[in-house]
Amino acid sequence: MLRRVSVVLLSAGALALGACSSSTTPPPDAGAAVSCTSSVPPVCTVPAGATESSISSAIAGAAAGTTFNFAAGTFPFKNTITVPGVAGLTFKGAGIGQTILEFAGQTAGSGGISATLGNAALRFEGFTIQNTLGDGIKVEKATGVVFYQVQVRWLNAADGGPNYLRHGGYGIYPVQSQNVLVDHCDISGARDTGAYIGQSYTIVVSNNTVHDNVAGIEIEASRNADVHDNVSTNNSGGILVFALPNLQPPPDAGQPNDATNYVRVYNNTITANNTPNFADPSGSVAQVPAGSGIVMLAANYVEVFGNTISNNDTLAVANASYLVLNPSFNPLDPAQNPTGLNPFSSWVYVHDNTFSNNGGNPQGSNVYSPDGGSNGPNQLGELFQALILYGAWTSAPDVIWDGIAPPPYVAPIGDGDAGVPANPLTYYFANNHNANVTGSDWVNVNLPKVYIPGPPPSINVNDLAFDFYPFQVTSAPAGFPLPAVDAGILP
Repeated sequence: MLRRVSVVLLSAGALALGACSSSTTPPPDAGAAVSCTSSVPPVCTVPAGATESSISSAIAGAAAGTTFNFAAGTFPFKNTITVPGVAGLTFKGAGIGQTILEFAGQTAGSGGISATLGNAALRFEGFTIQNTLGDGIKVEKATGVVFYQVQVRWLNAADGGPNYLRHGGYGIYPVQSQNVLVDHCDISGARDTGAYIGQSYTIVVSNNTVHDNVAGIEIEASRNADVHDNVSTNNSGGILVFALPNLQPPPDAGQPNDATNYVRVYNNTITANNTPNFADPSGSVAQVPAGSGIVMLAANYVEVFGNTISNNDTLAVANASYLVLNPSFNPLDPAQNPTGLNPFSSWVYVHDNTFSNNGGNPQGSNVYSPDGGSNGPNQLGELFQALILYGAWTSAPDVIWDGIAPPPYVAPIGDGDAGVPANPLTYYFANNHNANVTGSDWVNVNLPKVYIPGPPPSINVNDLAFDFYPFQVTSAPAGFPLPAVDAGILP
């Protein structure tokens, strides 16, 4: 969620824009050369031992439709691999853990692979990319992009401890794109999000394993997304569905603002996401407490169903307003909200999920504090710690709402009062249960009344509202179920 403007530094080889040809002459730095055919479509074979300059030169001069077949082996890089803006490129390895693009010695560039020139029909398949200085694979303004059986990871430091400060922000990172598929990938170690899809539309994120990141998967400022059959574990937060101000809306998506709309999160296993939050403290994801399962923030038309959510120390499912992150945000001020973000989540339907053992040990600190030190506070985590301390519960209810809604909403005065109107943001749930199929718990945290930040926090547990009746439904509410998403791309 942390945004930066980055400058990609090209290697000398990448600046050599000669066409990929059938030549096998070794490049000046010696070693094996990339061999390209003149067939239609072209194929470039990248043998074990191919040098960085020969690979960069071949990619820079690639014709439309070229497939780059990387042999098994480890390929060290010191610079970002920059992909030209031509259509139909495929980068294919011998398999995860067999073809390894190694960036531990990277000295220039903002990440591993950068494809930001508006590619169409772009495909990454069957390789590992690791230890990049920045993002693993960044794609921008693409139409039709597939990540299939790709591993992105950051390994521990030589002493065996995590070297978080060197980890890149994002593993798989397509933005401002359409028809995006992320399937059967493995992503770990990202300092922001493992699989992040932002400002995009028509998205499928499926069958992936995301672990040991700050956030496992995030859909942000996007439209029409299916997130299903993933395993999200050992992250700080399992799956995020967010919208933030000042992001451009997805191009050609038919919406004028940076909202996140029409997202289905289903059939995922979201378990033990208790890794301490090691995000850059200046980024929004730093405010997600470790121990979070699914968090929705300022998102609309979200359906969460069929998930197994267990052993997350702080919370299972939470629905929140952007005002949780920025209480002074004024959505009516064009200077603060030039893209017209609606900061309130609405039309959220959570149903048929299985919960167990969530919320019993909330995490109240991050690895890095805003001043650059260690063990910085996490205010939301501290709140949940305090609620246990003050006897509100021994473990957090399965489904949580922050209780923030726009006027004329009047917040409840305690349990048994749902506020007026009772369900101001059309938040519904049905048939959620624990492992024994005995139902699930709900709470309106009523944040404006319950919690006043600052040391020590002011807590009034009498203002918590547990009245679930206005939110409970026995059949799908209007507008649901949401339609399935077809990214138009097969794995």
